[in-house]
Amino acid sequence: MDETIDIRSVRPDEWRRLRDVRLRSLADTPDAFGETLAQAHARPDTSWRRWIHHGWGRGPQLTLVADDGSSALRGIVVGVQEDEAPQVAYVYAMWVDPSVRRTGVGTRLIDGVASWARARGASCLRLGVATDNQTAIAMYRRRGLRPAPSGGYTLHEGSRVACMTMELVIDDNTRAGHPPGRMSSSGTASGERRRSQRRAR
Repeated sequence: MDETIDIRSVRPDEWRRLRDVRLRSLADTPDAFGETLAQAHARPDTSWRRWIHHGWGRGPQLTLVADDGSSALRGIVVGVQEDEAPQVAYVYAMWVDPSVRRTGVGTRLIDGVASWARARGASCLRLGVATDNQTAIAMYRRRGLRPAPSGGYTLHEGSRVACMTMELVIDDNTRAGHPPGRMSSSGTASGERRRSQRRAR
C-alpha cells in the first residue's frame, strides 16, 4: 500500500484540480458514471466551485482526493448522506488514476468514506459498480461490501455497461481494513435502482 499518497478532503481553492480529475475519470471510463464527459465539459466554473463549497444539494457531502504532490490529483471519491435517507451513505464519482491502481489508493478512498459515514451515524454504505469491473468488485468485497438484491442497470442513456449495487452494513465493529461482510436491509432494490439511474454520478 502506497502511503506516500495523501488521502484528504478537497480544499476550497482546488476547483480546477477537482475539474481536472473529474474530466480525466470520465474520459477514462465513460460508462462508469451518470454524468458524461460532454456534460462535465459544459459545466461553468461556478459549478465546480459550488461542488466544493456546497456539494450537490442532496445532503451532507464529503469529497476525498488522492494527492501525490504532483500537479494532478490521482483519485477521487464522493460520499453523500442524502437528506431523504440519512441512514444510508452513498458513494459516487469513485475513480483512481491508472498510474496508481493496485497500490491501495482505492481501498483508502473507500475506507475514508466509510469512516465519515460511520461518524455521521449512517448504518449502510452503498455504491454502484460495473459488473465487468472485476478488479473494483474484488476490492469492494475485500472491504466487506456485498451485492445488493437488485437487478442490473445502466447509468446513462446509450451506455452498454451494466452496473450493480453493492453495500456494507456500518456499525461500531466496522473498522478500516476489517469490515464485516454483512448486507443492509435498508431501502428497497427497486428504489435503489431508480436512485442510481436518476442521480448517479
